[in-house]
Amino acid sequence: MAARRRLLILGSTGSIGTQALDVCERSEELELVGLSAERSWEPLLEQARAHGVSRIALADEDAAARAAEAWTDGEVLSGAEGLVRLVVESGADLVLNALVGSAGLGPTVATLGEGIDLALANKESLVVGGELVTRSTLSTPRSTSCSRDSRPARSSA
Repeated sequence: MAARRRLLILGSTGSIGTQALDVCERSEELELVGLSAERSWEPLLEQARAHGVSRIALADEDAAARAAEAWTDGEVLSGAEGLVRLVVESGADLVLNALVGSAGLGPTVATLGEGIDLALANKESLVVGGELVTRSTLSTPRSTSCSRDSRPARSSA
């Protein structure tokens, strides 16, 4: 059996994130190494406890402060910097970025900059920082990301 992939889920309390957690529960190939949310700190703590995750991040600093008071089982990172630190320091092999809005751009760029595989479910990363994200993808030697639109067109001849 191949080594388990270390997965970090950004935006784990949303629809895509909760579905990814369901997949993780059923998979012997994935090991969950971190979780994050925008501001839903109570559901995030429940997820961390249920999945044995010891490090989480919240984009909203007030929510992160409340989570840190309520959770003594691990570390709570906060703000945009906390999201990037979670990516860079998690040891993940794969990051699922399902954050809502422009909050996903920093973690997307950090993921690609670290040469970590990225599953991007955050369109704002491309809308707001498309050129930056594309450059990061192309300049990362290990990157396996490929946009459908970046493939060469086939000849109809």
